[in-house]
Amino acid sequence: MDTTCSNMIGLFILNSDLDALKAKGVAGMIGERTERGYLSRVITLHPMAKETRVVDAGPELPVHELALPAFEGARVRRWLGFIAHVFWAAIYARRLALRESASFVRAQDPYFSGLIGFLATRWPRVPFCISIHADYDQRHALDGKQGAPKILGSRNLAKRLERFLLRRADLVMPIRESLRIQAIGHGASSERTVVFPHAVDFQSIDKVDPALPHEVKVRAVGRKVLLFTGRLSRENYVWDVVEVARRIVGRGDCIFVFIGLGPELDAVRSACSADEALRGTVIVCGPLERRAVHAAQKAAYAGLVLMGGFTLIEFCAARRPCVAYDVEWHRDLIEDGKTGMLLREGDREGLYKVLSRLLDEPDFAGQLGQAAYTRARAQHDVESVMTIRRNIYQRLTAERTLL
Repeated sequence: MDTTCSNMIGLFILNSDLDALKAKGVAGMIGERTERGYLSRVITLHPMAKETRVVDAGPELPVHELALPAFEGARVRRWLGFIAHVFWAAIYARRLALRESASFVRAQDPYFSGLIGFLATRWPRVPFCISIHADYDQRHALDGKQGAPKILGSRNLAKRLERFLLRRADLVMPIRESLRIQAIGHGASSERTVVFPHAVDFQSIDKVDPALPHEVKVRAVGRKVLLFTGRLSRENYVWDVVEVARRIVGRGDCIFVFIGLGPELDAVRSACSADEALRGTVIVCGPLERRAVHAAQKAAYAGLVLMGGFTLIEFCAARRPCVAYDVEWHRDLIEDGKTGMLLREGDREGLYKVLSRLLDEPDFAGQLGQAAYTRARAQHDVESVMTIRRNIYQRLTAERTLL
């Protein structure tokens, strides 16, 4: 392992908390922000947490959490209280950056985390960047209530904040090319917008033994597992998966499994329990520790990643054939019929047909999985991606763009 250290110190701001990350099984990703030791210290700030505390997530990995107060009264009054909290969080972040001699501040979204980071880095000047991990417009289109941030109930006001912040960040770091193009369209400078690609440790996943959760293993005897892992939300098309499950489980040779958290978790679980056709053939596990997710992905017959980012790469790393909608960046990995199956967005009939084909043709399914592994490793293996990500941090700290 490369242990090169730049002595850079990064302050990361994101809208989550440690308990939520642990529940999702991804708390270990805090340590991955060091880029394999390239950053000597990583400080994480969760400004919208359930309680105020400081926790050590590992050596040189302090996590600071600020409790988000319960604001009461009229909507405007609640929003004024929320904005006051955002400004307090910005003051806290500024003091933290100064005390820790942070080399840069990175916000994990172009909204309230971004606003906190922007305010915290104005004086004295600290390099400020925003990473973008999702197509928020698409999320809003698919789930108008919970899909994307709003201000006073307005998506347009939130987009104005997004544009303001993207135009003023020293670097904008979307995780894929489609989001880079979108960020530029939303106001980011093309010269200061660079893809910060996902990095997956393929060697680590290779060492994981295939294993299904116990409740799945018991019910999967003699049947193939079709697996969904990730955020159970409308923008990830979980209801398309439920609908195709209703049609295909009658074959008797497969079961559907959901692993993950999300706003639709309880609704999906209730719907599957209430439906006689789905009861016992669709299993909703909830969140699992990350290694257990990798084990389940390797043990599954095929992956359903109709909309996905990191999850799609992980399924490819597990050598499983994936079925995906032809949206966002999926074509970078999935070439229809060669490295997976790619469908028109919302094509439930097509989804039924390709899953039926995969179930009927195990040799074909295996070939897709192996081809997907080869392509994904060439694009996202941590060993090759690390150089790109380190160079971006070097650029960020070397070029303090004046506003």
